[in-house]
Amino acid sequence: TVFVDKTMPMIQSYYPASGMFINNPVVTMQATVEDNAGPVASVTFYLDSLPYSVMNSMNAQPFMASWLSPDLFEGIHTLRIEIMDIAGNMMNIGEYTFTIDTTAPTVMINLPQEGFTYPMGVVNCSGTFSEECLSVSGTVVPNPVEGDYTPGSVSLTNWNYPTSPLSTGTYTLSVKAVDLAGNMSVPVTRMFLVE
Repeated sequence: TVFVDKTMPMIQSYYPASGMFINNPVVTMQATVEDNAGPVASVTFYLDSLPYSVMNSMNAQPFMASWLSPDLFEGIHTLRIEIMDIAGNMMNIGEYTFTIDTTAPTVMINLPQEGFTYPMGVVNCSGTFSEECLSVSGTVVPNPVEGDYTPGSVSLTNWNYPTSPLSTGTYTLSVKAVDLAGNMSVPVTRMFLVE
C-alpha cells in the first residue's frame, strides 16, 4: 500500500510572536507543529536569515521544536520558520520581526515644576518617556514618607498622573514606568508645595 501525502504540515503556535518586544538577549525560538501523516521531519528557524534546523527524533504529535539563540544585539531582528514533513511537504511562516530591548526607559517630569507652589486640590502631573511605554505609576506623598504607587495614564511617549486632592504641605512626586519589553525605569522625583 502506498500512502500519498500532499498535505502540508500545520503550525499550532510559535515564539517569539510577530512584533513582540523581549527584554532578554537570549531567546528560545519555539514552534509547535503537527502533520496528518505522522511525525514532522524538521523545523528550521531562520534568525536574521541564518538557518538553524531542529530534527525530529520523536513520533509524538504535536512536535515541539526549540532552539536557544546566541546573545542578540538590541534592536529589530527577523525570523522565518520552515517546517517539513517526512513526505517533503513544506509549510512556511513568512519573515516577520521582533525586537530585543534590554534598556530601561527614562522618565522626565514636566509638571509639577520643582519647588513651585500650587493651590489646594488636584495637581495634574505630567511628562514624557525616552521611549514608548506600556504603563506608568506614581505616588505623591508628604516629604519624606514613601507611599504606594498607583497607575497613571500613558499615550505612547507621554504620561499623565492626576493626584488625589491635596491640602497644604510639602509633597514629593515619584514616578516610574515600564516599557513594551517589560523593563522598569528608575523612579524619578519632584518636590512641590501646596498652599
